[in-house]
Amino acid sequence: TSSLLWSSTSLANFLADWRRGGRVVIIRRMPVGRPGVGPSRSPGGDYKLYTEFQSHEPEFDCLKSLEIEEKINQIRFCPERSDALFLLTTNDKTVKLWKVQERKVKRVSSLNLPGAGPLGRPTIPIRELRVPQLIPERSGGAATPRRTYANAHAYLINSISNNSDGESFLSADDLRIN
Repeated sequence: TSSLLWSSTSLANFLADWRRGGRVVIIRRMPVGRPGVGPSRSPGGDYKLYTEFQSHEPEFDCLKSLEIEEKINQIRFCPERSDALFLLTTNDKTVKLWKVQERKVKRVSSLNLPGAGPLGRPTIPIRELRVPQLIPERSGGAATPRRTYANAHAYLINSISNNSDGESFLSADDLRIN
């Protein structure tokens, strides 16, 4: 089972998709005519994968002898406060706050390793050795967990919602709202 959730920020539109296995996929739609973006192939703008991450892992509640699946019940985008994107995810027992932000990935080039001589040492003369360089390869979103709210509910969490103050949220199970 999968569901979709849209979020529109001043930078772009984001689409979140979650699956039963606890994975979250965020897709970014770049607006048409945005500086630095080439011509679009589609009338609504280009879509590209922003990030994908594992939100929840399977757990076991020892007190109730209950296995908690990693499936995600709901996702909510939090109001925009910075360049980062914040979102809440919940499974049956745990709510997590995630921070997703742009990260540039670099790779190391020119490692000076054409071949190894005897004893595993390189065969390059010392005068030809060069300092390795970092070359920008791509950029994309990286998700980091900011906070985990566990054991707040005695029953399975049904829903989460952002509060109107933009700094807190509500979560609800069959008997209680936190």
